[in-house]
Amino acid sequence: MYADPASPVYRRIREDWPGTLIANPVLGEVTTEAVRRASAELLAAGADLIALGRPFLANPDLVARLRLGGT
Repeated sequence: MYADPASPVYRRIREDWPGTLIANPVLGEVTTEAVRRASAELLAAGADLIALGRPFLANPDLVARLRLGGT
Protein backbone atom coordinates (compact mmCIF):
# COMPACT_ATOMS: atom_id res chain seq x y z
CA MET A 1 0.00 0.00 0.00
CA TYR A 2 1.31 3.44 -0.86
CA ALA A 3 1.90 5.92 1.94
CA ASP A 4 0.94 9.57 1.52
CA PRO A 5 2.59 11.63 4.29
CA ALA A 6 -0.08 14.33 3.90
CA SER A 7 -2.89 11.85 4.51
CA PRO A 8 -4.72 11.90 7.85
CA VAL A 9 -4.67 8.09 7.76
CA TYR A 10 -0.86 8.03 7.48
CA ARG A 11 -0.47 10.53 10.32
CA ARG A 12 -2.85 8.51 12.50
CA ILE A 13 -0.98 5.28 11.84
CA ARG A 14 2.31 6.97 12.75
CA GLU A 15 0.82 8.39 15.95
CA ASP A 16 -0.72 5.06 17.00
CA TRP A 17 2.00 2.66 15.85
CA PRO A 18 4.94 2.57 18.31
CA GLY A 19 7.01 0.16 16.24
CA THR A 20 9.05 0.52 13.08
CA LEU A 21 7.00 2.04 10.26
CA ILE A 22 7.95 1.02 6.72
CA ALA A 23 6.42 3.32 4.11
CA ASN A 24 6.04 2.81 0.37
CA PRO A 25 6.19 6.17 -1.45
CA VAL A 26 3.75 7.30 -4.10
CA LEU A 27 5.79 7.87 -7.25
CA GLY A 28 4.39 9.61 -10.30
CA GLU A 29 7.65 8.95 -12.09
CA VAL A 30 10.56 6.66 -11.35
CA THR A 31 13.57 8.95 -11.41
CA THR A 32 16.32 9.36 -8.86
CA GLU A 33 15.00 12.79 -7.90
CA ALA A 34 11.41 11.54 -7.52
CA VAL A 35 12.54 8.63 -5.33
CA ARG A 36 14.69 10.90 -3.15
CA ARG A 37 11.96 13.53 -2.80
CA ALA A 38 9.22 11.05 -1.92
CA SER A 39 11.49 9.19 0.49
CA ALA A 40 12.57 12.40 2.23
CA GLU A 41 8.93 13.44 2.67
CA LEU A 42 8.05 10.11 4.27
CA LEU A 43 11.08 10.16 6.56
CA ALA A 44 10.23 13.71 7.62
CA ALA A 45 6.68 12.53 8.38
CA GLY A 46 7.93 9.82 10.71
CA ALA A 47 8.66 6.77 8.57
CA ASP A 48 11.55 4.68 9.82
CA LEU A 49 12.26 2.80 6.59
CA ILE A 50 11.29 3.28 2.94
CA ALA A 51 10.14 0.40 0.71
CA LEU A 52 11.14 0.78 -2.93
CA GLY A 53 9.93 -2.42 -4.57
CA ARG A 54 8.44 -0.94 -7.75
CA PRO A 55 11.38 1.37 -8.52
CA PHE A 56 13.81 -1.55 -8.08
CA LEU A 57 11.78 -3.82 -10.34
CA ALA A 58 11.55 -1.11 -13.00
CA ASN A 59 15.20 -0.06 -12.65
CA PRO A 60 17.62 -2.83 -11.69
CA ASP A 61 20.41 -0.23 -11.61
CA LEU A 62 18.55 2.01 -9.13
CA VAL A 63 21.12 1.64 -6.34
CA ALA A 64 23.94 2.75 -8.63
CA ARG A 65 21.81 5.61 -10.00
CA LEU A 66 20.94 6.84 -6.48
CA ARG A 67 24.61 6.71 -5.44
CA LEU A 68 25.70 8.66 -8.51
CA GLY A 69 22.81 11.13 -8.41
CA GLY A 70 21.66 10.07 -11.86
CA THR A 71 18.16 10.16 -13.27
